[in-house]
Amino acid sequence: MWSADGAGVPLLLRGHEGGIVDAAFSPDGKRIVTASSDATARVWNADGAGVPLILRGHEKMVVDAAFSPDGKRIATASEDKTARVWSDLVPLRGPDDPKLWTATQYCLSIQRRTEPTARADHQACERRVEQARAASAGRP
Repeated sequence: MWSADGAGVPLLLRGHEGGIVDAAFSPDGKRIVTASSDATARVWNADGAGVPLILRGHEKMVVDAAFSPDGKRIATASEDKTARVWSDLVPLRGPDDPKLWTATQYCLSIQRRTEPTARADHQACERRVEQARAASAGRP
């Protein structure tokens, strides 16, 4: 990303595994969405800070991505002949993020569940979270 006046060193947004075929700024100019041949779209902070939010779900190249006028949603189009509208654009803050624990039944805390399988489901969820952490850190 270059400054509009061409001055300075460009900001590099690295992370896609394939070529980037489209990019667009959010209406407030604080975020950038990129579409890639790696079948993902990514949402970046325009200043390059932090880790991008990865939008996965398409089976083929994402050829277009755009923010809604209010900046709360992103539409993507893919060579898999689908378009997707992404509305939850805030990344999880980690395994203790309340959004994770309310997003799926098996991740609800034991205290919030009453059925007999609650403890086993909760432990299974914690194992999956640990496996995801290990995979993202590059550990087997």
